[in-house]
Amino acid sequence: MQEAYDYSPDSVIIMGHSLGSHVSGFAGKSLNGSVGVIIGLDPAGPLFLEALPGSRLNATDAQYVQAIHTNAKMFGVDYNLADDDFWVNDGSVQPGCDDALELIMCSHNRSFILMAESINNDNFYGVECDSYSDYLGGECADNTVLKMGGLIYNTSSTGVFYLNTSSTYPYALGDVYSNSDD
Repeated sequence: MQEAYDYSPDSVIIMGHSLGSHVSGFAGKSLNGSVGVIIGLDPAGPLFLEALPGSRLNATDAQYVQAIHTNAKMFGVDYNLADDDFWVNDGSVQPGCDDALELIMCSHNRSFILMAESINNDNFYGVECDSYSDYLGGECADNTVLKMGGLIYNTSSTGVFYLNTSSTYPYALGDVYSNSDD
């Protein structure tokens, strides 16, 4: 494809939701990690909870890998696997996903809804933190703040980031701290 379309793999962004996150990882692996960016949108957890890095999405699959976690321990993985892992509302049940019949899928699907919003609304800021409870307690106020999603990435960044969202559209809450690292 490089020759046919005259572009470099490092200018490619691959996104996948759920199982598609791991498929995106395999695409990156097949190109020896030369793809520019892979975004894993709530990477699938079932059958991947104990998978080795070579059998799932991981940080070496592209020059930069970002994961947006919204349904950990149900349909999404419950561990970090990217250069930057964003745990939205602790990465589990999402606000506004209250209907019992839709509870699980609503939270799992929220990842691609947030990603879509982030393309035109760059107000999703995650704070680097050791845990969600530390984030809620304000113990990470001096830590790195990084934009989640969008189409422009800080590919030198690595870390675990937490953020909260609104229960309804627009979901982005804006920059919660001022030391942003775009």
